[in-house]
Amino acid sequence: MSFQIVFLSMAAMSLVSCGAKKAPETPQVREGWYTEEGWAGSCYVPPDFEKLEAVEGIAARKMKRSDVLDAMLSQWRGEREDGISFPVRVVQDAETVLLGHANDVESTAQENLAQCKQAMASGSNAAWESWLRARPETVTAGECLNPLTYTLFDYLDLGIAFHLNVPLCAQDVAVVTATVSDRYRVQDQGPWINAQGDPDFPTHAEEAYPCNIEGCYAGMIMGRFTGVSGIQSYFPIGTSHTFRASEDGTLSIGINDHVFYDNAWYKSGGIVDHTGIEVSPQ
Repeated sequence: MSFQIVFLSMAAMSLVSCGAKKAPETPQVREGWYTEEGWAGSCYVPPDFEKLEAVEGIAARKMKRSDVLDAMLSQWRGEREDGISFPVRVVQDAETVLLGHANDVESTAQENLAQCKQAMASGSNAAWESWLRARPETVTAGECLNPLTYTLFDYLDLGIAFHLNVPLCAQDVAVVTATVSDRYRVQDQGPWINAQGDPDFPTHAEEAYPCNIEGCYAGMIMGRFTGVSGIQSYFPIGTSHTFRASEDGTLSIGINDHVFYDNAWYKSGGIVDHTGIEVSPQ
């Protein structure tokens, strides 16, 4: 009986010693720069922002974003002398967007770490640079970057269909005004008109004219709005019009005409009229 117990005990010990061994745990990399064997440089590991806020508060989290951005910028600019250096404009564009979108520094840092690891392991940073080039568009996806916050002054161009391309964000309201006293004509021997167009020549339903809805006249100042959806709309402006953008897009100004070679400004005593245009936010 004693021999049997000893034998079973030794067998149990043998099974334990021959069982599957636990794989060594990968050491956790803390915040900061670290390098793996075979790499030409280092990668920056951002902190655990959630843990940082829980321990030190939201102010510490916000301050740390600045430190993390500085660390990434130093490598992107080639300041670490590790073979990584991206074009100046690419880095500037990324920096500008991230300065205005501080919250996105956190996700950018995590993605940047993945890009860096891949680049260091493969020896090529082409994919990393492509990712960085696209970062501003990724961060600002769905945003309008050009709200109408300024007033624009210019003169009407009689030689082209549209000019004065003014970026607008959805729901921006643009007030467009034109001088009344300046005159021009849009056909040889035609009447001298102002921004209101030829009152005797309505272009409603005239397909040759871009502005062919109710209230449009030949030669009048008109607007064209091209939305990000690709849809274009035309509308009369005359001497004054208030326009609200239905989506992000571009407002252009022109004259309601389809032939431009015979357009001319009124001249008197050596003075040539030029219709002034003003576009301003409401």
